[in-house]
Amino acid sequence: MPWGWIILGLVLAAGAYLISTQREFIKMDEINQNAMSQIGVQQNARWNALTNLVNAARSYANFEKDALSEIISKRIQITGNSTTQEVNQQEGVLNQALGRLIAVAENYPQLKASEHYTLAMNSINNYERDVKTSKMVYNDTVTKWNRLVRSFPSSIAAMIFGFSARGYLQTADEKQEYPDLDF
Repeated sequence: MPWGWIILGLVLAAGAYLISTQREFIKMDEINQNAMSQIGVQQNARWNALTNLVNAARSYANFEKDALSEIISKRIQITGNSTTQEVNQQEGVLNQALGRLIAVAENYPQLKASEHYTLAMNSINNYERDVKTSKMVYNDTVTKWNRLVRSFPSSIAAMIFGFSARGYLQTADEKQEYPDLDF
């Protein structure tokens, strides 16, 4: 009879552990989704600033209006359920649009000197900094998630409940290169 109580105690302990671990996974999943959602909020603000910049450029570069508007139309809505691939794709489109606008501004010194252009560029730079911070927060939450998924004994619960490791957001290749500092 004492073996029955021991086995029952072990089963109850294992069940309690699985329940608490599953709750920890749910909590971490919510934190991951929140972090991804914050990236979307920051990218959305960046898009709005970029749209303001396109509006400022229209009066100077009417022939570029269609090309710039086409880039803006590629906007993706980033939510808590978005993938790292979608975020990286959105960053690529944003950088393409910004590069195109900067090229237009180079051809129109009056545009570059306008207050509207300067304010919009400052906003874009601020939002870009916020996006980078949000990405760092997301990657930190993914680190905690992956540690929980991969470490024993929570890895057993992860396997039982179907949780798997998540990918990190990467820095664009062109931004990883160091500047040439030869004088």
